[in-house]
Amino acid sequence: MIRAFRRFLQASIRGGGQSSPLMTNLVASMPQQTAKYTIRPDLFRIDIYISRDQTIVIRAKKDPNYTEWLSVGKLNVADAAAGACIRYLLNNTPLPTTASLYWQPFEDATQMKYDELFVFYQHVAITRESDSHFTMNGEHIEREASDDAIQQHLLQLYEDYRKGCGATDEPGPIIDRMQQAITEIKAMEDECHLPEYLGPVSEHARTAFVACKHEYAFSPHEEVKSLLYELFKLQSSIYNRYMTAVR
Repeated sequence: MIRAFRRFLQASIRGGGQSSPLMTNLVASMPQQTAKYTIRPDLFRIDIYISRDQTIVIRAKKDPNYTEWLSVGKLNVADAAAGACIRYLLNNTPLPTTASLYWQPFEDATQMKYDELFVFYQHVAITRESDSHFTMNGEHIEREASDDAIQQHLLQLYEDYRKGCGATDEPGPIIDRMQQAITEIKAMEDECHLPEYLGPVSEHARTAFVACKHEYAFSPHEEVKSLLYELFKLQSSIYNRYMTAVR
């Protein structure tokens, strides 16, 4: 099946298509754009987001401004769709598809909330290091690794995170901790009368959010999820106020 999938991908790209039986490139159906500058190949990266229910979002970026691939699927052991997709992207970038993919275009294409990627999903970063290796969250992997091998790396990262986070912990103490963090950050913000001095508050809020996300992003408890999202929005708001003031 994997061999057939590779053949299909190769035939598809030769014919200008951007989809496969297992994963579809949503960027292909978006308005296409052309960069007004030369895109550096070394800026290519793949950002992967995995949720508690193993929904996986794969996004390949030509550089920070332009995306060439976006697909949504499931990470599971039944097939190597994600692994095949990643291997294909590493071997075939740059693709002919190009779009500026942020809030509204992302949500229109996926029917998902863009900012929830940064709250309830584990992030995995992939970069091409050389002709022989790429990195996945800092781990060096051979470029010739099979679809199945890449898939297993992703599954292991997911399992490690799932087992290490406090998703199944009793929610009461978690809720108390997060409410206390939010109250403290709001008090610090109120005490800072000039937004250009919000730098330390912004950093404190970001640190608190990152710590809570690391532990509770996969929590099944709705109140925990709601507080985590509130903390994310709070730290984003403080950061934006600070940056607007100092620019």
